[in-house]
Amino acid sequence: MTIITVAQRKGGAGKTTIAVNIAGEFTRRNYNVALVDSDPQASACKWAGLENLEFPVYEIGLDNFTIGNWVQEVRSVEADLVVIDTAPSERHLGASIAVSDLILVPCTASGLDIEATEQTIAIIKAVRGRRSSPLAVVLVPNDTEKVSVWFPVPATGYFPVRVRCGDLE
Repeated sequence: MTIITVAQRKGGAGKTTIAVNIAGEFTRRNYNVALVDSDPQASACKWAGLENLEFPVYEIGLDNFTIGNWVQEVRSVEADLVVIDTAPSERHLGASIAVSDLILVPCTASGLDIEATEQTIAIIKAVRGRRSSPLAVVLVPNDTEKVSVWFPVPATGYFPVRVRCGDLE
């Protein structure tokens, strides 16, 4: 089993979107994939509730487990590739990183995101120092910044509305 974790210390960085899309792409390429949603917000599970995903999503939150038991739960998932969507807490990140083969770190160029990325990398380094197996890390540029879009309003002209890029699709 190969485990890919999407990790970032900051919420709203696009972790769930990246996790779902990575799982979807590997499924499209005929891999046996499962997604583990370890975030208490359970956004990936909500996405799966729409019944438009072609891979299973398991809600395996860390809050009700010791880290050792959580790792056993994740490793018991029957799939060749497991993608983990993490919560932004140190405990969630540390546990997910410890069990993974590859870490994807979504990042943008905003000040808060850069600081959170530095914190995430520090957690990765700490976990990596205790591992005997190699751990690959990839920074994933992810533009979740808002853009201005002009929408017509009858009788008053146009006004700017701030929306996320993904909301335009």
